Amino acid sequence: MPSTIWVCAYMTCVDGSGTNDIDYVNRIQQQLMRVVEDHLAQPNTLLEFSCAALCESLRRSSVVIGFSNLTKLYAARSTECIIKFAEQMGKLAASRKDTVTLKMKEAAAGCLGFLSCLDLSEEVYERIISELYAIGEAAPQPELQFSVGNALLDAVFGEYSPSRRNIFIESEKNFVEANGKQKYDVIEKRMHELLNTIINVKLLSTNRHLRQSAIIWLVSVTKRSATVNLSTLSEELNKIQFAFINALAESNEFTQDVASKGLGIVFELADETQKKVMMNELVSALSSGRKRVTPVTGDTPIFEGGELGKAPGGENLTTYQELCSLATDLNQPELMYKFMQLANHNAMWNSKKGAAFGFSVVLQQARDEFEPYLSQIVPKLFRYRYDPDLKVQHSMKTIWQTLTMSKKNVVEEYADEIFSELLTTLTNALWRTRESSCLALSDLMSMKCTANMEERFGDLFEILFRVQDDVKESVRLSANRALSTLMKLSIRECSSDRGAKATKLIGIILPTLIEKGLHSVVKANRMFSLKAVMDISKEAGSALQPHLITVVPCLLDALSETEPAMLNYLAARSDYDELEALDTARAGMANTSPMMQTLQDVVPFITKQTLTDLIPKLCNTLRSSVGLTTRTGACQFVINVCLRKQQIMIDSKAACDKLMKALFSGLRDRNATVRKQFSSAISYLIKFCSDSQIESLIKFLKDKLDGDQEDDRLTALHILRALSTNNNEFLSGCASSLIPYVFMATCQQVEKGDEAAKKNLEMWEELWSEMITETNSTIRLYQKEMIDLAVRTLKENPIWIMKSQSATMLSRIIEAINEDIEPSDAGAHF
Repeated sequence: MPSTIWVCAYMTCVDGSGTNDIDYVNRIQQQLMRVVEDHLAQPNTLLEFSCAALCESLRRSSVVIGFSNLTKLYAARSTECIIKFAEQMGKLAASRKDTVTLKMKEAAAGCLGFLSCLDLSEEVYERIISELYAIGEAAPQPELQFSVGNALLDAVFGEYSPSRRNIFIESEKNFVEANGKQKYDVIEKRMHELLNTIINVKLLSTNRHLRQSAIIWLVSVTKRSATVNLSTLSEELNKIQFAFINALAESNEFTQDVASKGLGIVFELADETQKKVMMNELVSALSSGRKRVTPVTGDTPIFEGGELGKAPGGENLTTYQELCSLATDLNQPELMYKFMQLANHNAMWNSKKGAAFGFSVVLQQARDEFEPYLSQIVPKLFRYRYDPDLKVQHSMKTIWQTLTMSKKNVVEEYADEIFSELLTTLTNALWRTRESSCLALSDLMSMKCTANMEERFGDLFEILFRVQDDVKESVRLSANRALSTLMKLSIRECSSDRGAKATKLIGIILPTLIEKGLHSVVKANRMFSLKAVMDISKEAGSALQPHLITVVPCLLDALSETEPAMLNYLAARSDYDELEALDTARAGMANTSPMMQTLQDVVPFITKQTLTDLIPKLCNTLRSSVGLTTRTGACQFVINVCLRKQQIMIDSKAACDKLMKALFSGLRDRNATVRKQFSSAISYLIKFCSDSQIESLIKFLKDKLDGDQEDDRLTALHILRALSTNNNEFLSGCASSLIPYVFMATCQQVEKGDEAAKKNLEMWEELWSEMITETNSTIRLYQKEMIDLAVRTLKENPIWIMKSQSATMLSRIIEAINEDIEPSDAGAHF
């Protein structure tokens, strides 16, 4: 049976004896139509063969019997018969039964197209076109819609359709020109109506399936019409172009791809003005997105299925009506605005993705024409390649590959433009834009760094610090990655071997790192900035010298800021002895910290001018800082400078005097550890100071030792011990002034059970043994000064403890010199 059907159809398609008889062809085609009609209820293989055979017969029979005889063939059929058959083919092509195969549907669509001729009545022609349009309203079947698009063209051209040619020996253009020129006006009229309906009706439908089908039809019709030079196509080319560009905003990726192919076809047909308009539209769509204007009804899909999940009751959240129902059920009408805003955002990114499809196709054909637009396109394309949406990312990478295929070093050429674009989009309102900007920036800096980019590093650090505090975790991670890359690049560019260039860059970076980073409320920013400052300081070497007055106070402040908060908690709840032990440990930790190590590394780059400029800030830190470790760290820094820059210190007496005055303020601090550290710093600094400061120190020590406050006497003890250990030459030079006071301190009385007083006495005795060689000989050497001090204290000091201590001192002096006392002096001593 199938072979018989095909033989019959073949007989109507080939010139031969009897086959060009109109009645003969009509009978065969009528019989094939009846076979098709008989099997429509239960589709099977025979129906598929019958439809295909009939389609082929309708295609070629008009050529075989001659175009002039085609009117007679149709006259032999009633209008009702043709309309009925058109309805049957339309239902078959639009059927959703599983038993109806794609081949059946394609053959049915083909039959509808070849059923048309230019002499058909308007009613019949409109019915055929309507049945073809109806096929696109069902669920999407892209393969079928391409066949429908061809059928629409066949219906428009009627018996002169290019599809009716002998495909082996005739081209579409030659076939139409040879046979259909005399009826071009009818064809042009039909084509105008078809394009107008597709563009102004079908593509604006609320049915997304119909819109997808319509764009496929438009591509098919445009592509095939272009081969026969219809004037209607040229006239409507602008509308077709904008239809394809609008279709790029569809959410369906296949539709976007088809529209991009259509743009490629239009671009080939367009003149220079139209090409320029198209390129401007594509660049605009790629840059800022393009929003579709589509009428919204209750059944209009706003989101794809599953994008928003399910409603609490299990209903879908896809159409406008379903979204409204959810907002009503939750008694939150404002929720609808949020849904629509989200849909609007989604549509914008879909349009950008679609523009990427179109851009890629057109770019392959017009690389030179796009050259003036590259400065706008490349920065955005570079960022879009890092979009979190993998589909958008893939689309943009495709364009990038097409762009860089023929043009090398694109990033190097447009690095500054890319950087400026990313700097702007880092703080965009959309999280996906911020995230992609951070990732793109990280890669850009790894690939290329220009002088213009370096000048904006300060702004970049500030912006990235803000983004690192983003509400979305993925954005924070991206910002951290960008900051890490920026820090590595900055450290490399600030290396000492880059000279003045490194100094300039440090001046750009440091203010932001300190003001916006170290003072940030975000802990991650503070830690990052501190590490960046330390790493730059270590690598910069001599290039850091002009910036030491900024770096040193910054690192000193960081000593306290990086301390665990738990230490302050423990300090507030410790007794005196525990607090002293804890503070001593804290000071020790600070002296071995990375910040202090960095401070030691920068000491060799201090000059006389640097020291002069640094002293006011250093003095302010010593006097006013509230952090224990900052103040003790500043003392340690002073010690390091004294040890490693002695000549500069000798030449800077005025600066040393200012520093000494600041150190004196710490000797009055309530914290014992602070007093010890300041005492140690004074012991190193005093030898570089003027005589007036030396006299002030000696007077300070005497006043403290004359007093009855134990803390004051301990302060003096710390200074003297530090001088004994670190600056013994100075202590030897003023021995006559200080040794009597030290000896008197060793004469204090200790009550039984007073461990603190006993410990203090032991320290004084230890200091005494360090300062002298032998007690009796020292007493003999300084007996006049010692006796004068003891007598003056007995006479003038109102404090009983000091009087007792002086008496003990006199007793020990007399015991040491009793053999040497002259009788004439004994009375005076008494």
